[in-house]
Parts: sequence; structure tokens; C-alpha cells
Amino acid sequence: MTGHGSDTSGSGFGCPLPTKFRDQVWIAVGMVLALLLAKMVGFGNAKKVKRGGNHGVVRLHYFQGRGRAECIRWMLAAAGIKFEDPPYTDPEQFDEMKASGKLPFKQFPLLEMDGMNLTQSRACVEHIARVSNLYGADDYESARCDMVVHAVCDFETGTMGFPFVEDKKEKLEECQAIIDKWCPLFTKMVVDNAQPPFIVGAGMTVADIRLAEVLTGYLELLPECLDAYPELLALQRNVTASATIGAYLESDQRWKFPTTQAFSRYCHNVKLVLRRPMPAWVEKSM
Repeated sequence: MTGHGSDTSGSGFGCPLPTKFRDQVWIAVGMVLALLLAKMVGFGNAKKVKRGGNHGVVRLHYFQGRGRAECIRWMLAAAGIKFEDPPYTDPEQFDEMKASGKLPFKQFPLLEMDGMNLTQSRACVEHIARVSNLYGADDYESARCDMVVHAVCDFETGTMGFPFVEDKKEKLEECQAIIDKWCPLFTKMVVDNAQPPFIVGAGMTVADIRLAEVLTGYLELLPECLDAYPELLALQRNVTASATIGAYLESDQRWKFPTTQAFSRYCHNVKLVLRRPMPAWVEKSM
């Protein structure tokens, strides 16, 4: 006699375990079929993102300048994706966009692509990289790409803030200090990758494109800033020499060389559209 609640089946649930091989096979088959059915029911309606090919009408909403949308423009160009770049010239346009529900964080840039409203520039860049096979050959390379892209966000603070300061000479000195801090670290990654001029893997990735974009901005401000970093100069030249990126850089969609007046116009546009106080030096330079 067994005690109360005891189980001689070995299952622990008061029911006998199958002992015949045939029964075990049928149970395994049933579990597989159940999993397949659950996948069909639970995930059958999941949205699939296009990889390559037609992405529909692609629109990039931003101010009249490079700013945080420029990395998205470079990525779209690298992927060979044509896009519209509607101008924003007054605050009412921005108000209408916020009221549309397309800006979850009430911020630009906004990328309309693949039936989605994507905000946050890094998220936009990574989406384009994923659907365009620019995210490395495997998970390891994808992780390395993320490391570089996230580091570039710190590296670009010099060029990103340049249009919004009055003392350009002081800002140039700050830019040089940023270059001297970060370029040796990026150089080491290129050398360690052992596949020059690429920083990750054996082909161009989002990491090369993002880094080249920011390096190009620093070169426009300080033309000799990469003389001490030939590996990075080779990377930058390789990316800008690609057919699609080269075409973008020569197109009307590219905001041209950032002269003092161009910086002032961009700063004025951002402050105006966002209804922020206009610096006196910007008013004087317009």
C-alpha cells in the first residue's frame, strides 16, 4: 500500500508515463504539431519588414540642415534607397506633424519607411542597416557594428554642436580635442579587424558608414585633422567613393559645405520651427 498522495508512475502527477516507444513517438509528434500551430496562430499576423527591394515612398522629415538626420541620409544613400526630404520652414508645420501622431516623442527626425513611422536617428540607422544587409555577416559582427555606431554618437558631439555656438574658434579647438581622443581608439579597431579599410568584417557595414560620415564633417572643418590617422582617412575615402554615397554627396539633397552663413541659416531654422529663443548672433548674421 502506498501513502497518501504517493505516485508509483514516476511522473509526479498521478498519471503513468508512456513506456512503449510507439507512445513516446506519438507524444513527440503531438508536441511538435502543437508548437507549429501556436506559431501560426500567435505570430501569423506579425508585421514583416521588407529586406531589400521596394520600400514604398520613403520620406525623411527634418530641419533645413544636416544635424541628426544626416546619418539617416547617408544610410539611405548607402542602401540605394531614394527618399523625399520635405522642407520645414515654420512652426505650424511642426505643430501639424506633432498632432498627426507620427512623432511618439514629439521630436525630429522622422523616417517614414516600410509602412512605419520611425523616430530616433539611431533606430532609423539600424533599421536601414538590417533591411539592407549592412549589419555585418553574423551576430558577432552585428554586435561589433553596434559598438562602433554607439561610440560614434559620442564622437560626433563636436560637429553636431558646431552650428549652435557663436565662438567658432573655440569650438574648433574642442573639435580637435575630440578627434585626438577618439581617433586612436577607432584606429585600433580598424587595425585589430585586419581587413582594411573596414572597421568590422570584410565588407562595408553601418559602422564604416556612420564613422565616415562624422569623419567627413570633421574634415570639412579641419582639413588636416586625419593626417595622423591614415587608417581612418582610408576608411573615409573608401566609403565616400562608393557609387551611391558619392552620388548623394554631389546631389541637391546634400546640405553643402557648412560655411558660417549656412550654419547660421540652419540654427535659425531650428530655433524658428521649434519656437525657441533666437540668439542675437544668429539674427545679426542672417
